[in-house]
Amino acid sequence: AVALCRITSADQLTAQLQQRQIRTKDEVLSKMQQQALDEEIVTGASTLKLTCPLTYMRMVTPCRADTCEHVQCFDAQSFYSLNEQSPQWLCPVCNQTVQSEQLRLDGYVEDILQRVPSDIDTVLVESDGSWHTADGKYTDASPILHEPPRTAPPKPEESADSVDLGDFV
Repeated sequence: AVALCRITSADQLTAQLQQRQIRTKDEVLSKMQQQALDEEIVTGASTLKLTCPLTYMRMVTPCRADTCEHVQCFDAQSFYSLNEQSPQWLCPVCNQTVQSEQLRLDGYVEDILQRVPSDIDTVLVESDGSWHTADGKYTDASPILHEPPRTAPPKPEESADSVDLGDFV
């Protein structure tokens, strides 16, 4: 048997995530609002950290897995870079096993990052999805202060079908 492997860098994986694997702000808000209607679960405001739990630096590409129930995100670039060095593939928030295909860029947290200055590390999130800073100076209605950085789309890679197996024989 012959196994062909291709190394994909953390930068390439992050770019792919930004291009194809997105959970929109509206999808996240809709889910939060549905959960808020559940009478069996009573929730109040919770603190959302805008720093990555892996690096403690402000997130640039906030993501989380489809399987995660929490709103807290982590930075995709940091997650991929860490797993490049020491592959464990665990969510840094809930410790569930995460596959790369399960990760989604989180449009809700990305929107928050755009609306608060970079020196603010946390916001309070209400059960209905609205949010505000502790001093109330910034809210979900605040204007966008800065656009999210986007990486270039990943370069097309040579498909396994086009590899000349004669090179390996």
